[in-house]
Amino acid sequence: MRDFFRKLSLRAKLLCIALLPLLFIVYLSLDLYGEKSRNVLQTQLYLNRIHQSVTISRLIDQLQKEGRYSFDYALTKVDRKEMLGQRPVTDSLLSELDRFNDSSLKHYRSYTFLEKIDSTRKYIDSGHFDANQVMHFFSSSVFRLNTVQNYPTIIYKDLKEAYSDIVSQKLLSEMVTYQSIIDANIYNLLYTRKYMVETLMGTYGTYEVYKSYENELGVKADQKVLDRFNQIKDHGAMQRVDGYLSKIFSTFKVDSSYTYQNWKTVSDNSLNELRNLQMSLLDNAESQIQAFYKVETGEKNKAIIYLIGITALVALLVFYILHIINISLKELSAAAQKLADGNTDIRIPFISNDAVGRLATSLWKVDQKNKELAMAASKIGEGNFDVKFSPRSSEDLLGTAVLKMKDDLLQFTDDLKKSKEEFEQLADFIPQIVWVTNNDGEIIYYNKAWYEITGSNKDNIENSWVPVLHPDDVGIVLTKWYGSIENGEMYEAEYRVKDMRVNEYRWYLGRAVPIIEEDGKILKWFGTGTDIHDQKLQHEKLEELVAKRTLELNRSNEDLQQFAHVASHDLKEPLRKIRTFSDRLVLEVKDTLPEKARVYINKLQNSAGRMVNMIDSILSYSVMNSTIAEKELINLNNILDGITNDLELLIIEKEARLEYDQLPTIKGDKTLVFQLFYNLINNSLKFTKADHEAIIKISAQKVSHQDIKPAMHNGIFDFYWLVTIEDNGIGFNQAYADKMFNAFTRLHSKDKYEGTGLGLALCRRIVDRHEGYIYAEGEEGVGARFYILLPAE
Repeated sequence: MRDFFRKLSLRAKLLCIALLPLLFIVYLSLDLYGEKSRNVLQTQLYLNRIHQSVTISRLIDQLQKEGRYSFDYALTKVDRKEMLGQRPVTDSLLSELDRFNDSSLKHYRSYTFLEKIDSTRKYIDSGHFDANQVMHFFSSSVFRLNTVQNYPTIIYKDLKEAYSDIVSQKLLSEMVTYQSIIDANIYNLLYTRKYMVETLMGTYGTYEVYKSYENELGVKADQKVLDRFNQIKDHGAMQRVDGYLSKIFSTFKVDSSYTYQNWKTVSDNSLNELRNLQMSLLDNAESQIQAFYKVETGEKNKAIIYLIGITALVALLVFYILHIINISLKELSAAAQKLADGNTDIRIPFISNDAVGRLATSLWKVDQKNKELAMAASKIGEGNFDVKFSPRSSEDLLGTAVLKMKDDLLQFTDDLKKSKEEFEQLADFIPQIVWVTNNDGEIIYYNKAWYEITGSNKDNIENSWVPVLHPDDVGIVLTKWYGSIENGEMYEAEYRVKDMRVNEYRWYLGRAVPIIEEDGKILKWFGTGTDIHDQKLQHEKLEELVAKRTLELNRSNEDLQQFAHVASHDLKEPLRKIRTFSDRLVLEVKDTLPEKARVYINKLQNSAGRMVNMIDSILSYSVMNSTIAEKELINLNNILDGITNDLELLIIEKEARLEYDQLPTIKGDKTLVFQLFYNLINNSLKFTKADHEAIIKISAQKVSHQDIKPAMHNGIFDFYWLVTIEDNGIGFNQAYADKMFNAFTRLHSKDKYEGTGLGLALCRRIVDRHEGYIYAEGEEGVGARFYILLPAE
């Protein structure tokens, strides 16, 4: 224990001395604060219960009003407007009571029957409830609501009067409840004039309960409350009601003193007098508790102030004593800390000739030696390697380190100078422009090529590059350069520089990359400028040649298209005459024409027809490349619907069946796509087997370019539609699968199967125009399958 306390600092020892009284004072203050806090919480509970009781009392009041209106409506069918207007008021108070977070109210709607209030209202509106049932429901609900009110026992003498008012208003609430029941029964009796004795006998028990609460009020209420109660009892409406009730319950007879209308008015006024007295007592109690709450809250706040004040006073006293004792040690500690931070020429106080004084002297000596070291290091850092300096002793680590730093810096400076000279020699040797900027983009170096080309001098290096640029290129170059500086990204731009050697602008490609340090910051930019003038001019010439060649090709295509149309017309004209005159010949000499001649004429007409078809196919094939139409979205289902309609007679003749469903939408030339599928389906119909039902199936699936052989796509599109047209016709030899797409290629006799040999060639050209691919698979006697790959844009 002794060693433990000896190791403690002086401040810790003094704190231990002051700790016990400080803790005792804090304990007393906290105890006082805790008592005041409990009082505040208890008072808050009173206020919450009072507020809850006020809400219940208001709800009881509004329920009684609604009950009276409902009773009148059930009995006399009047007051319907008042009854309907009262219901939202009652509902708003029910909602307000629902919001109280009190366990005693958790199931109050069930206990008070108020969960059935909506259904009861419906029965009242429908006329299914008689007046007695209405009064029974509302009286039962009010009676049970009165039992829900739960007032805490008040233990404070200052709130004795408030507690007395709470008890008195509770009794008044019960009296209001029972008087409303009595008033309703008397009202019913006066209205119906039936069962008088039985009704009075049944109500007498309620009257006795009412009088018992009145007697209890006389015992428990204080004198001020009794004076107010007796004031309303002996005067006004309550006096008249009380006298009339005493009279009829003593004789059990109802005389003609009141009609049911007069009784309703005077009994309502009497109830209002009792309610007003009850609510004023409740408001008075709430005001007293609220005032008490404010007082207790103030006392609680004072306790906090006392706690803080006493604790602060004692703490200040302790810390002041510590400050006086330790002030000299703090000054020495501050001086030592400055030495540790690297400061020199520090003011060190000399306090006394003791241990503290000797410590101050030692610190002063250390400061003087550090000052000498700092001056030597500063001169070495400035490049003065002739400074005289030596370590203080063989154990002087700092002095030895400064001496080694001097030798290392001298060597590094020599190496850096040599490296810079080598870089400048290399940069001056190459024909390109080489330049370097700082991290802000300011020029700090140009190689020899720059000065030779631009004629600039080294006196104004920072602003030397903008004046030599072509005026049209300055804006673009500056925008890209400043953008690269801001984003730290590679710089690249083409611009024209005025070459003073030939006095003309030449094109250069400028590039620069940032030199980035380890911490991610840009140290400088390294850039080059490459002469691309000749390449630029050559490129422009090539573009002119390409444009000129394109124009010539377009003109050639137009000429070809015009020639094809003219040729088609001129070639078909003789064929039309052959068919026309052969038809006339058959008509004029048909009776004398030999059978063999008829065969020859028929072959002549068929040959002329085939020649017309071939000319049309050649025309379509030849003008394919010269026809350029804007692509549009094409629904392949619509295309096949149109083809089916056009080939309807042939499909019926071949007894064929086309099967297709849910085909995709592609982008292309609608006319060409129609021609593509028309030719393929017409082919399938042409090459059917005579003894089989012809079935042609068209389907499609989406495939990735990775699943297609490289030779089948151009690598531009990621996905393709693979459309398959499959038939069960005569098929073909697979060895001819590629050859049959060539122009004028036929795999079957033209006498047996008509055709020009251009249909599939035209299909391939249409697919090529849509950047797709077409190929076929077949087997003789089994059928054929044609596959079309079209981009899925």
